[in-house]
Amino acid sequence: MVQTPKPLIAALRLWAKMAVIDGKVHPDERSLLEFLIQVHAPDTDIDYLLGSVRDIHMDDLIATVTTYEDRFFIAMNAYALATVDEDYSDRERRFFDRLSASFSLSEEDLDLLKQTVANEHSEDPQPPDPRLEDLFSRSNFCEAE
Repeated sequence: MVQTPKPLIAALRLWAKMAVIDGKVHPDERSLLEFLIQVHAPDTDIDYLLGSVRDIHMDDLIATVTTYEDRFFIAMNAYALATVDEDYSDRERRFFDRLSASFSLSEEDLDLLKQTVANEHSEDPQPPDPRLEDLFSRSNFCEAE
């Protein structure tokens, strides 16, 4: 059995925290989280994950993610979870702002991740920015696929 790397465990937990932060898990958030689980840790039970993260402190999870590239993709998917239901609540916004600040993401990369998420939902999607491939190739997410 392959053990899930700590940054990916932290990612799953941070994504789950984003999904529950506003007190409800929208069906679109659940679907996106199920997809992320399937890609990165298919043996993870979504209901257990969602129930287990309420009392886990964000700072404890953030501390286990040490590479900029992993931080970028965790933040990008957290943003996608927050906005997938088209209801970006104040709690989700505060959570994302705190997460991205704790991860010390550059303004350029914050713009990139927001543009990437918006592009996913566009009727006329643009080709991905080459920086995405560069960041991805150096992340633990590349190894997980």
